[in-house]
Amino acid sequence: HHQSDVLAECSTHVIDQIQEPQPKHVNIYKHQTTEEELAILIPLVNTTPTEEQLNLALEALLKISKHWT
Repeated sequence: HHQSDVLAECSTHVIDQIQEPQPKHVNIYKHQTTEEELAILIPLVNTTPTEEQLNLALEALLKISKHWT
């Protein structure tokens, strides 16, 4: 009985930490995954990507890399 009280106290403490407000600048907008990003992510998730998937990922990297320079 006492142990479950301690566990409940711990879990509510963790929830309080999770619910602390984040800095406002973090959530200015909700990021939408672009087709370019999906083209990169899908082959990474896929353990055996096809040549077409790899080509898409490379093309996407070239497109988004323009934003980094």
